Amino acid sequence: MPQIMSSSQIKSSNTSNTMYFIYGQGGVGKTSLVRMYPAERKLVITFDASHEVLDGAPGVDVMVPSIQELAHMNELLPTWLQEAVGMGYQFIVLDNVSNVAETILDNLKTQFKDGRQAYGELQTWFRQLAQFMNQQPIDFLVIAWEEVKEEQIGLETVTRYYPMMNQKARSMFTGLFDFVGRLHVNSVGARVITTAPNEYTFSKNRLSGNGEFPAEQLFNQSQQ
Repeated sequence: MPQIMSSSQIKSSNTSNTMYFIYGQGGVGKTSLVRMYPAERKLVITFDASHEVLDGAPGVDVMVPSIQELAHMNELLPTWLQEAVGMGYQFIVLDNVSNVAETILDNLKTQFKDGRQAYGELQTWFRQLAQFMNQQPIDFLVIAWEEVKEEQIGLETVTRYYPMMNQKARSMFTGLFDFVGRLHVNSVGARVITTAPNEYTFSKNRLSGNGEFPAEQLFNQSQQ
């Protein structure tokens, strides 16, 4: 297990479990959302080394897996999460799941002659990971890159937004999440999260009736 930097010794008293999934383009501030979560002790496991924006953030510890560990994250991550919960973390962030999914898939493809088996293993792993996370007594935030698809429907070109993941793995993984939202910058330059499920945006919100709201309101949705 890699070293966790700047760890404190505060015990966790949080017994809730809310699972957030946020995706968006690079540079919109997905990782910075960690600063807004109201906890004294937070852990970020970074899969794409984008944690520099958290430098100096109070209560935030960072774990940076090695390249070798990333390839075997399907074997390592559940144990790491269980250890982190036992260490008293109140909030765990997986950043960026799009990147680690591709790394795991590349490794699985070397283990199976039939590539379909590798995809099947990846999908099963994500489903089991979500089940495991859902059983833990703390909150989670999972971050992903955004995939944009332009589709022609009759004479109209439709833009659709998705988390960048294998489609079946994405559905199996996010099925147990309370919240799936797209973080983006709107036409007036404000950072907003869209979470109204429709044919254009992959999203859902079991925490409130809000379909779109300012990014800083993410972690108080259940209070509205």
